[in-house]
Amino acid sequence: MKTFSLVLALWAITFHTGAQTPADYFLPLCNGNYNQLHTDGNGTFMARHTYYRVMWDETVSSDTYYFLKGYSIEDSNQTDTQTFQCIWLQRTAQGEIMMAAVDYTNSGLLDSATILIPPIPYLSTEMLTPGYVRDYTIAGNINGRDSVISNTETVGTYQNCLKIRTTRFQNIAPVLIEDFYYAAGVGYVKIERLFPAAETHVASWFNNRSVNCYTGIDEKVPSAEFNLYPNPAHASVNVQCPYPPQAGTMLELCDALGKQHMRYALINKQENLPLHLPEGIYFYSIYNESGILKQGRVLIQ
Repeated sequence: MKTFSLVLALWAITFHTGAQTPADYFLPLCNGNYNQLHTDGNGTFMARHTYYRVMWDETVSSDTYYFLKGYSIEDSNQTDTQTFQCIWLQRTAQGEIMMAAVDYTNSGLLDSATILIPPIPYLSTEMLTPGYVRDYTIAGNINGRDSVISNTETVGTYQNCLKIRTTRFQNIAPVLIEDFYYAAGVGYVKIERLFPAAETHVASWFNNRSVNCYTGIDEKVPSAEFNLYPNPAHASVNVQCPYPPQAGTMLELCDALGKQHMRYALINKQENLPLHLPEGIYFYSIYNESGILKQGRVLIQ
């Protein structure tokens, strides 16, 4: 694990004074939440689904951060999963999104990540203001620039979206330009690659799970006493609820890549659910419209 101090050069003429915070435009940092976008094939770029998924929370520099993983799955080959982003984020009491670690190897292991000291703004209050620009160093001769283009974009049914253009440079030459569109309460609803020309494409909103596990500023709904057993499990698993589940209470089971394998509606206080999954470690979330009720890992043998 490496430590790294990142220096940002920041320019802005005015500051946003509205009630919304950057976190309002970002996917709620609650385990199991995700943005799913789809890209149509264009001859040189294969059709695919792209996910940004909150996998789990863990301690970075003595504080709790959420591991956000970006990966894509080709439509024509569901086994072709490519991870392209592994970062650890936190929502502050002021509603900013901070980044404490980034794994350039895309292994998803904190031990392989570069720890940022101090953590840096991933989505700051200033980034709600059109015209704001920040430059930063990624590694060596690779640099980046974020430019806020607009906060009034319309994407499908989503209005007043935030549009941020990200440019990556090698030495002084641009090697990648992408526009990111954020919708309030959802997160990413569109990503458009503008450069290089051979890779231009649009990833459009397809689906998302954005359960809000906050009851106030930076507070999570307390976990109820749900119990999932046996663990390790084999052919089935029991879910014990402390009270009759309200309508819409769900159990979701995902693998280490974030791919969903099971999704059951919980109706009774005691449920026995069949498992038809390969052996391995899976991550489960029990949630309803109020937020996350229980999270954990289960070993299937």
